[in-house]
Amino acid sequence: MWKVASRANWDCTYGYPCLFGGDYGAGAYHLEMTCGFYDLGTYSRNDGTGLHFNDWANSARTHGNSMTVYNWDGSKWVDWGTVPAWTNNWQFKLVDQIDGVMINC
Repeated sequence: MWKVASRANWDCTYGYPCLFGGDYGAGAYHLEMTCGFYDLGTYSRNDGTGLHFNDWANSARTHGNSMTVYNWDGSKWVDWGTVPAWTNNWQFKLVDQIDGVMINC
């Protein structure tokens, strides 16, 4: 599920891991996700730009569940690591490059 809203940085519904388009939990969009794998290239921003959520995330917050992030290299998903559970303010070192997310439940 994605949300577009005016909100404070790092605002994320309790119980959902979230991705943010900006640094430090900022940005016009954030994604709240439940258990499972998300190919972010299949989720449209629905803002008239035709853009999707792949190559977009810069920061993350987790509530209870860790998330493993992936990059699509053109032929396979490459595991880029896991954001630990209960992490309040994770900054990705490789920004705007995440193509998939597994919410680990």
